[in-house]
Amino acid sequence: MDRGPHVRFVASALAFGILGGFALAVALPLDDLVRDTRPASWFEHAQVHGHLQAVGFAGLFIVGMAYRLMPGFGRRALALPWLVAPSWWLLAGGVLLRTIGQPAADHEAFGLTMALGAWAELAGACCFAAVVAGTSGTALLRGEPWAAWFVAGAGWLVLQGALGAMWLTELAGDQRSILPGARNEVLLLAQVFGLHVSFVLGVATRAFVTLFAARTSRLASLAAPILFEMGLLAWFVAAFAASQGGDAAGLEDIGLLLAAAGLLVAVGVTGAWRPASRLRDATRPLATGMRLAMLWCAVVAALLGVAAVRDLGGGGTPGHRELDAARHAIGLGVVTTLIVSMAQMLLPEFATERLVRTAGAWRGSLLGWLLTVAAVLRVGAAALAGDLGDAAQWVMALAGTIALGVMVAFALLLLRASRGFVPTIELGASSTARGRATIDGPPRTEGDAGG
Repeated sequence: MDRGPHVRFVASALAFGILGGFALAVALPLDDLVRDTRPASWFEHAQVHGHLQAVGFAGLFIVGMAYRLMPGFGRRALALPWLVAPSWWLLAGGVLLRTIGQPAADHEAFGLTMALGAWAELAGACCFAAVVAGTSGTALLRGEPWAAWFVAGAGWLVLQGALGAMWLTELAGDQRSILPGARNEVLLLAQVFGLHVSFVLGVATRAFVTLFAARTSRLASLAAPILFEMGLLAWFVAAFAASQGGDAAGLEDIGLLLAAAGLLVAVGVTGAWRPASRLRDATRPLATGMRLAMLWCAVVAALLGVAAVRDLGGGGTPGHRELDAARHAIGLGVVTTLIVSMAQMLLPEFATERLVRTAGAWRGSLLGWLLTVAAVLRVGAAALAGDLGDAAQWVMALAGTIALGVMVAFALLLLRASRGFVPTIELGASSTARGRATIDGPPRTEGDAGG
């Protein structure tokens, strides 16, 4: 039985995250502790870690879930479905090739592998963007905010893919393996704030409003993506100018303020602080992770706003540590927390599992709180690295270990649910006589109710 286009994306995302990104999040700070100086290989693997997490883990998960949610959100079938499989092969294959190639890109064959991976990712991003535009285009013309978030997120994925392909090809041609820091910051900005935040808030401002029975203003719902995406574009232009040796600090400050305002408006629109009145009893504990994710969005908005105001007052633009703290607040506090909580609500594997067993309430609360602890540790270590000394590396390693443990637990839960998926469907279809609902295919979840 076909479970949907999301399956291969979710599986590969978890593999990249657990075996690569989260594992490196533990290994890199520990490696830093045993060396007096950082060798070139440390920086190569640090950039691989960032890419594995941003595109390999979170990126692939977002793409897969977008394919699953868009038909319900837009009330139409997925457009250009023949592009779904190529987008997976290209994106997953591209991430794998870059992971293999970059650490040894000073050798011609590995440099070519790295560059080929970057171009494959760009092609996969274009496939995904075409599906998003075709599926959500009508909703965008109707002025539905989720469509604006989704189209913008797909655009950021293509933009960072194009820049990455050009820059990594140039890097391979020079037989170098470390992307200049300013260029790496530009790519991460488009990936984390452009792709991740846009899709997270697109889902949140669409599904959360239903699940928490929020009373929303259409003006606020439309203002959120406009403010955030305009601010992010200004911030991105300033960062790109800096990567080319220019200076656009004033534009960066404007961008930070607008992005912070957009985040705060979006958090307000979701109504995540309200009782989860429309969640079924079995999934109500998952609201904990959803609320924590929105709280982290507000924290990031505060960080961006404070950085902009400080710069306007002569305190200097955000440095690497501040940006690193903001990125990990998004990556751990927002994206990973929502992946763990909402996936248990939206994926058909978990939905059918609930027909035959009661999911422990600890899933919804404990995993969300553990990820919040990991985010606090990682963000704090980044912000206070200069004051903590070697202790900062221990704190980062602990944060990575906690996050890795949560993702392993989540993967095992998903594997258990997946193994029983088809038998559960058959059980549901034959259980009418026992007073249970008959199901034809995957049951509707709370997330489907929005469609």
